[in-house]
Amino acid sequence: MGFSIATDFPPKFLIANKGFKEILGSDEKEINLIEQIHETDRDLFINSYNSILNRQQKKMNERIKFIRKNNNLVCLRVVMTPTKFMDLDSVKICFTDITESWLKEQEMEELQKQLLFAQKMESIGRLVAGIAHDFNNILTAIKGFIYLAQIKTIEDDPLKKYLDNIQLAAERAEKLVRQLLAFSRKQLLQPKAINLNDLVKNLTYKT
Repeated sequence: MGFSIATDFPPKFLIANKGFKEILGSDEKEINLIEQIHETDRDLFINSYNSILNRQQKKMNERIKFIRKNNNLVCLRVVMTPTKFMDLDSVKICFTDITESWLKEQEMEELQKQLLFAQKMESIGRLVAGIAHDFNNILTAIKGFIYLAQIKTIEDDPLKKYLDNIQLAAERAEKLVRQLLAFSRKQLLQPKAINLNDLVKNLTYKT
């Protein structure tokens, strides 16, 4: 456990034991504590320290992340309480290294996030599959009616070009349905090179 007594701000350490310096990875006589606090926790530490030093707060007990001198990240249980040292208003600071348990907790939280994400994607997949199957049934009916209409029209019939365009749209919709089903089944899509000019031409309906 690290132990120290500090006064003033930035903290001036009146005493600091060996454990205190080892936890921070510093052999220096003057420890620049504030610079070693991770930026996400710096305000919390500073505000609490000043409040305790000024006797506006009785105690702080928080997890604070620090950057050691070797640039490793550590998580410490920091307990601060007001005290007197050589008639000076001071702050007693105790550090306990809880990095191992903190890392395990972070790992569990990450696994929980991954599980929730997987469950969410599974639900989305089922929804997409249901929509795709319903849409496919509608397309089957549309294509059937197109076929019946086409066999009853002659080659020069002015309605034929509209029927052909409807058929093209239905075929594109079928491709979209296959993509949706591939997503819902978590199938790996197979990217392939395409000719952009041909793609643009295919997007243009017959007139």
